This record gives sequence, C-alpha cells and structure tokens, in this order.
Amino acid sequence: MTTASCKSNAKTIERLEVKNEERDLLNLSVRQYPCDYDLNTESYALDSTFDQILKHYKEDIVFIKKIKMSQELWNKSVAANIAAIFPSDEPSEYGSSQDLCRCTYLLNEIRARKLFINTWIEGVPEGDVCKGSRELSK
Repeated sequence: MTTASCKSNAKTIERLEVKNEERDLLNLSVRQYPCDYDLNTESYALDSTFDQILKHYKEDIVFIKKIKMSQELWNKSVAANIAAIFPSDEPSEYGSSQDLCRCTYLLNEIRARKLFINTWIEGVPEGDVCKGSRELSK
C-alpha cells in the first residue's frame, strides 16, 4: 500500500470528523484486506470526486454544509453496516473469507457512493425535474 493512498483515506476520514472507532474500521479496510489495492484506488477516486465538488460549489455554503454532512453520514452508515454484518471482534468466527467479504462490501459501497456524488460533476440529463442542486449535463 502506498503512502499516498493511506493519506487519501485518512484525508476523507479526518475531513469528516468520523469517530475513532469508525476511523479505525475504515483504516483497517485499507490496510488488511486482500483487495487493498482496489480499496486504495477507489477511495482515492472518491476523495478526488468529493474534492472536485467542494471546489466547484465553494460559493454555495449551504450546499457544502449539506454534502459534507451527507458524506459523514455515509461513512458512519458503511461502518455501522459492516459492524452489523460482522459484530464479533474475533476474525475466526466468520471464517477465512471474512476479510475478502468485508473488502468486497466496502468496494461496492465506495463505488456506489462515487457514482452518486459524481452526478454533481457530470450533471444530470436535461428534462430531469429532480435535478435539485445538480447542474445539467454538458
């Protein structure tokens, strides 16, 4: 794992002020899982997209507050869901595939979140009456 990818994941977590136990869980996802390269890559891409949104909408203080809150709650939700799926601290309780399962779950969640927030970068199709704060596609 590269230092840059560790910093990327830490950046997201610190920016959103995730509680210590949630930060530990998300940091574990990047250090210990068999697909850590993919997690690093996807986490970095998510961070980059989020940073683009913050820069693009920097003048809209209300939106920035709301999107940061959304990202913080998303992080907490993912951490809570993993804790619910694997509540025991004993790794052997869930079998040898537990790390791969956690990693796969995290990858799916990160990719889905990236697709969702990317709509603020890519825009939405003209005629979408539910575009809200998102711009129209270029």
